[in-house]
Amino acid sequence: MSDSKEYLAITLIGAGSSYGRASTKEEAIEICKKQVMFDWSSMFDLEGKTCKMTVFDITGHDDVWWDHQVH
Repeated sequence: MSDSKEYLAITLIGAGSSYGRASTKEEAIEICKKQVMFDWSSMFDLEGKTCKMTVFDITGHDDVWWDHQVH
């Protein structure tokens, strides 16, 4: 059994979302923050703002996705 972990950080914004996936919570959060700015800063004034983020421990799950499609 491996000791490696995997985390998924998600921010819901507007009618969509952004996410980050990494082996540490902190890295997943940083990726998500950068993705939020990339995805949404042209539509919203986000500089200096705070937003809620959910972080899931997805370790051990074979199929993990976060999008708006039915799989």
